[in-house]
Amino acid sequence: MALNIWDAVKNVIFNRKLTCNICGRENFNGEYFCDDCKKSVIKNDGYICDHCGAPLNYPSAYCDVCRDRNLSFKFMRSAYIYTGGIKRVVKSLKYGGKRYLADILADEVYNLYLKTGYSADIAVFVPMVKAREKKRGYNQSRELARAFCALSGVPLADNAIIKKEGVVSQVGLTRNARLNNLRDSFKVVDKTIFKDKKVIIIDDVATTGSTAETLSAAIMRAGAEEAVVFTAAVTRRRNR
Repeated sequence: MALNIWDAVKNVIFNRKLTCNICGRENFNGEYFCDDCKKSVIKNDGYICDHCGAPLNYPSAYCDVCRDRNLSFKFMRSAYIYTGGIKRVVKSLKYGGKRYLADILADEVYNLYLKTGYSADIAVFVPMVKAREKKRGYNQSRELARAFCALSGVPLADNAIIKKEGVVSQVGLTRNARLNNLRDSFKVVDKTIFKDKKVIIIDDVATTGSTAETLSAAIMRAGAEEAVVFTAAVTRRRNR
């Protein structure tokens, strides 16, 4: 575990297990979520699509989205299902200014990474357009990636990829609309960073997989050996 001195100090001074990180009440179980809130936290550890990692109701190698498609990432895995308490945590991280929640979500992403046995050479996150990141104050995917890299020791390529201006928000768009919206939206700044590398992409939520597909395609065109995607949560989809 690659925790630095500052991370160790934070763990002592800012113990995130003293209060529930969902409801905010005092917590005595030594975990991030109180016993009541834990009931609404669902790990993505049931049947999943072997490729995109989305939850399924039955065992299957591929979901309806991935079947008969050649996607750019090798596989995608998500720690939680985007519902209940985890949905509140992600939204608080994303829109509520609670950057520390990235550390909590990254713990489970790191545990999932260990379970897969995958070994990445370099990590990246999904970039935001500068104006949106400035308005929000930070990029939640970068915060997740930094926390994950501190735990795993995988080096973070912090400024390796930028998102071009003019890309509208993905919220509410269908998968095809998302793909069209994101087409050619990511620019690799330095292709040598990814040459023959196994790249892990870190993000907060997987919805349709379109962001993962578009970013992975850009990374593969830059010469990467392969790309995988790990997210804190994944949405349930009606066609699954």
